[in-house]
Amino acid sequence: MTFAQRCVLALLVGTVVACGSSESMPPYPYAVPKGRDDRTVQVEIVGAMNGHVLQAQSPNGVAFVVRLADVMAPFPRQPWGSNATTALRDLAQGKHALLRPYEHVLEAGKMTVVGRVYVDGRDLAWEMVGSGNAWVWEAKSKDQKLKELQNWAKAKRKGLWSLPEAERIPPWKFLWRETERIMRARGQSLDVPEP
Repeated sequence: MTFAQRCVLALLVGTVVACGSSESMPPYPYAVPKGRDDRTVQVEIVGAMNGHVLQAQSPNGVAFVVRLADVMAPFPRQPWGSNATTALRDLAQGKHALLRPYEHVLEAGKMTVVGRVYVDGRDLAWEMVGSGNAWVWEAKSKDQKLKELQNWAKAKRKGLWSLPEAERIPPWKFLWRETERIMRARGQSLDVPEP
């Protein structure tokens, strides 16, 4: 039975186990913060903008954006993009979280905090990569264990790894191609090589 046939059968009988491997994700290899410490802050997760960007709020009501460190998920216009957004929303929206900030960057005119986010004792970057809803951001991540988890998810055909290879475009390449397309439409050129 093909993958597509298993998925149709799963929908008919009301289960999703037949659509992919039911094998458990490898365990998280690092210590998870148990409570607020000098390296973490408590936040409330308001929503997910995509599969790697969250809307958050501080305890005193200040709203801000958090980008998960080390990962990028497909954007909503990409194959699997809406699935990735839904996955992150389901993991985090409306929940209290611990944020371990690594850096602050200005993105799209807004201050964004880049860091690891922990909800219900789980690292969201680890969960998103292990479920096949995000890539390890090769140019940014030095987390070898996260890269090994991605290889595991790929071998198990989790999430986006179940798509045909032609549809698996890393988000950083997708952004470059979209920018190039817009620049060409304006009669300009993008003088940066494709990542």
